[in-house]
Amino acid sequence: MVTKDLAGGHGRHRLNSQTTRAAILDAAGRLFGEVGYDEVTMRRIAQAAGCSHTAIYRYFPDKEALLEALTRPVLEQMAQDFDRLSAAPGLEPATSATELDTETERQTERLVEMSMAFVRFGISRRNM
Repeated sequence: MVTKDLAGGHGRHRLNSQTTRAAILDAAGRLFGEVGYDEVTMRRIAQAAGCSHTAIYRYFPDKEALLEALTRPVLEQMAQDFDRLSAAPGLEPATSATELDTETERQTERLVEMSMAFVRFGISRRNM
């Protein structure tokens, strides 16, 4: 396998490819947030990203794939946060009314934490 450094051809191409893909994702995220998903075209995203409208299709087959690339990491992180918050480390089944009340309080606290995480997600990522 032939590899070249950044001064050569292959490394620079990969760097330019990553830069272009990042510019496309950034432009799409901004435009989706500003005018909405339905109003944005692939040509408009390409123009905002500074690449040709045909180049954008090297990275994303369609607008839906672009949206998925934008949202997947964020939604996966939110799912991990929910998993962490919903886990009940070290809790044994309640054996008395007092333990049951304590367990109910813990579950309620976790539910509130999960709800607040979802609200924070919605506020910080309105375009999603």
